[in-house]
Formats: sequence, C-alpha cells, structure tokens
Amino acid sequence: MSKPAIKKSIKPKKTATPYKKNFGDTLAMELTYIKRGEKHLNADFMGGILLMLITILLILGLAIFTAVKDIENGFAERNLNMYKALANNVYSKVESIYDESNPEPVQALVDGFKNSKTIAYCLVLSEEGHVLASTFALPNPEIDVTTNKVAAKFLSQLGINNTTDFEGKNCAHSMVYVGFYNDTMFADKVSELARSFMGVFVLCLLLGIWLAAGIGRRVMKPVKGLVKATGKFSEGDLSDRLEKCQYVEFNELVDSYNGMADSIQKLYSTLEHQVRERTRQLNDAIKELQDTQAMMVHSEKMKSLGELVAGIMHEINNPINFIYGNMSHLKNYSQDLFALIDDFDKFKDDLTPEHKAEYEKMLKDIDYEFLKEDLPDLIKSCHEGTERTKNIILNLKDFSRMEESAITNVDLPKEIDSTLNILNNKFKHGITVKKDYHDDVPKIEAYGGQLNQVFMNILDNAAFAVEGKENAEVDITIRKDAKFAYIEIQDNGKGMDEETKDKIFNPFFTTKPVGQGTGLGLSISYKVIKNHNGSIDVQSELGKGTKFTIKLPLLFEARETVSGEKKNDIEVI
Repeated sequence: MSKPAIKKSIKPKKTATPYKKNFGDTLAMELTYIKRGEKHLNADFMGGILLMLITILLILGLAIFTAVKDIENGFAERNLNMYKALANNVYSKVESIYDESNPEPVQALVDGFKNSKTIAYCLVLSEEGHVLASTFALPNPEIDVTTNKVAAKFLSQLGINNTTDFEGKNCAHSMVYVGFYNDTMFADKVSELARSFMGVFVLCLLLGIWLAAGIGRRVMKPVKGLVKATGKFSEGDLSDRLEKCQYVEFNELVDSYNGMADSIQKLYSTLEHQVRERTRQLNDAIKELQDTQAMMVHSEKMKSLGELVAGIMHEINNPINFIYGNMSHLKNYSQDLFALIDDFDKFKDDLTPEHKAEYEKMLKDIDYEFLKEDLPDLIKSCHEGTERTKNIILNLKDFSRMEESAITNVDLPKEIDSTLNILNNKFKHGITVKKDYHDDVPKIEAYGGQLNQVFMNILDNAAFAVEGKENAEVDITIRKDAKFAYIEIQDNGKGMDEETKDKIFNPFFTTKPVGQGTGLGLSISYKVIKNHNGSIDVQSELGKGTKFTIKLPLLFEARETVSGEKKNDIEVI
C-alpha cells in the first residue's frame, strides 16, 4: 500500500509593501515636468487607443475589400479562361465536320447551341461572307470589321447583351464567331458587399481624421522621428541620432536609442573591418585549396596516364616492329611461291593423268586463283595497319612528354595533327575536320606536352558538342601576327548560354554526364595558357556552336609573379 501523502502547511511569505506616492509628491513631480516643458503621454493615451482601434478597423476593411476584389477578379479570369476553352472546343468541332459541299452538319451543330444557357450565339460564315450556320433570328448579321467581332448594335437588336465576344476564327475555310453570357450573380453580390464596406470605410476614415487632427501632430512627430531613425539604422546608416521632445517617456527612449546607436556604431566598425579581413583570407584559402586540389587530382591522373602509355608503348612497339618488318618478307615469299606455281603449271601436261588430276584438284581445293588475287591485298592491308599502329605509338609518345622541363620549339600544326590522330576514334564518325594552317606560322617557344594537353581537352569537348549532329563540323585555323600565334577551334555543336560560359574554366565544373568528365580539362588548359603568357577566349551561342581562340607568344618571355619578380620557368602541371 502506498503511504498517504502528508500535507505540510505553508506559511505565506511576507512581501514588501510597495511605496505609494502621496498627492503632494505627485504634484511636485508634475510641476517639475511642466517647468522643463515636458508632459506625460497619459493625457493622450485614450485618444491614442481610439485612434489605433479605428486604424485597425480601416486596415481590416481595406484588406477585406481588397480580398473581395481579388476574388472578383479571379472569378472573372476563371470565367474568361473557361470561355476561351469553350470557344476553342467550338472551333475544333466546326473544323472537324466542315464540308463545303454539305453545310448541314455545321448547321446541326450550331442549332444545338440555341437553347444553351452559356453560349449566347454562334455564327459560321463562308470565305465569301455567306452565312453557313447561325443562332440569330435575323438573316443578315453585321460584323464589326474594326474588332472582327459581331457588331454590338446587331446583338442589341436581338436582345443579346452583357456577353463576352470573341474575334472571328478561321476554321477550315470558314469564319466562326462565338459569344458567351456573362455570369453577373457573383459580381452583383460582390459589388453590394463592396459598397457596404466602402460606407463603413468612409465613416471610419472621417472619424479617424477627426481624432488624428487633435493628437496626431503632438504624438506622431516623435514617433515619425523614431521610425525614420530606425529605418536608416536598418539600412546601415548609424550616424542618425534622435532629438528630445516634450514627452518624458520619449526622451528616455531617445537617450536609450542614441546610446545604443553609439555603441553599435563602434562595434560595427570593428566587426566590419574584421569581417572584410576574414572574408579576404577565406577567399584566398578557398582559391588556394581549389587550385591545390585540382593540381593534385590532375597530377595523379597524368602520372597514371603516363605510366599506362609507357607500358602500352613498350608492350606493343616490339611485336608491331616484328610484324611490320616481316610484312615485306611475307610479300616477297608469296610472290616467289606464286611464280613457282605458275612456272610449274606450264609443265602440268607432262604429268601422268592421275598426277595432273590430283594437281588440278589441289588448286581447286585451295581456290588458287582467288588466293593469288586476294593475298597481295591482304598483305597490303596488314602493312598499312601496322604502319598506322606505329604512327599512333609515336603520337602517344609525343603527347605524353609531360615530363619536359625545358622550353622547346613547338610545331603547332604537327601537334594539332598528332592530337587529332589520337582522337581519331571520336572524329571519324560523321565529323568533318577542316584545317586552315597558314604557311607563315613558325615554331613557337613553349612546352609541347602541356600544349598537347590543351589541344586534347578543347578538341575532345568539340567532338562531344557535335556528337549526333548532322553535318557536324570542326574548323581549325592557325595564323600569326608580328608577336603572337593564334589557334582557333570552332564547332557547330550545341553551344552554351552566358551562365555556362562564365563557369567553364572553374575547377570541377562540367556539362558532361556523370562519369564522362572531371571538370578539370578547361581549368588546367586555362592555367597552362596563362603560364605561357597567352590568353584563351571563348565565343559561344546556344544552338549555333562554340569558338575557342588561343593566343600564344612566338617567343617565350619570363612572366611576372605577384611580388613583381620575373620567373624564368613555367610551373609544370
């Protein structure tokens, strides 16, 4: 069993009796305020409450009135949309059944609208203006050529008023005019309610003006000053200060506000400086982190690629050389064998009939004539294939020379062609590559491996942009002026909008599907060109294609560092 709860008697605590001012003290304090030209708000308190109540009523009335008008407008818009849908339905029905030789189906359709409570009228005219079908009692309807609608005067003669009329619609060699009755029941109720609210609103407005005329000037002046000051304060202007008035409570608020503004202004100045400094440091750290991350990812990628290319070249080069070297011997041996068989064929008549038949059977079994014709072509195609494989290996060797740490003379047309050979698998399917290499373009001083990487990234993106497009085309132009060489790579692919174009050089930004792009290609390319004291410009229009223009100096010059010192080497990426 649970123990019964024991009630303890609680003694009431003694509270201090609040000090009550006597009449004399209160009178003395009020006289002091009067001498100072101040007074309490108590005298205006009741008037302020009344004004506030009236103001609330005005706001509520205005809000309700606005809401009702919004509902009315929404109802009208809904009706208009409904009428448009009905009109389109009428147009489609007329167009589907219209037949110049048989207007009866159209007349039957229009006759069905005569007793409609929604459709006010429907008129179908031929191209010559003859009436094909009509709901009108009068035979010759009038059309207002200015508005392309049934004339309002004509509708009034038939007692058709307050309608929503649509312009004539050309449907299958005919003009269709249709109108709908306006639903005024809700509008009348709304108007009646609006008039009632307007009357209440006017009465409240007059009462509010009468009350505000007496106390508004005295009370609202310091309030407006406070509102103005707080508005500037919220916008960041901390220099504005309030002036004292005749009300004690407002003066206390003024002192508090001014003191707060002074403190916040000092604190804001300090914090603003600290935030700017921290923001700058954070942006620098983020940019450095992004660059470092991009370089690390790219470094690992190129390291793996270099090892893979080196291994492939080593494993493929020797057997390809064996095959390539033996192709000429195989060709000579086959020619000798065919010559021997042809010479032996001259003496086949000297053989015994049995041997001659066996010899001819052997030639037939191996299809000697076809073999004699096809084997040279087969050896030729094998020779061309091994020669192409050797060229691909040499191109890969040129492309993968990322370890170069010295500036060399780079032949731009050769490097472009080498890159195109590596990307041949992407460019051979319906993509036309047009080359315009000016003859006067000399070799430039640069890092060939790094430039190959730039060309690879841009040409790969161009192939991706025109993929699946009919008449896909990539134009490559190499030209020069007195100091610079220009490489222009233009495609007629998808193109880019301005928002995408502004981001393409950002690390890890890509428009390719997941798994097909890392977002580092153009970012690295931009850095490579900048390290060569060049520039890369992009022009693109959505749906029309993209053009990259690379500008490189003919002679390499030391680039300026942040500290103003000249750096004689380029950062190897």
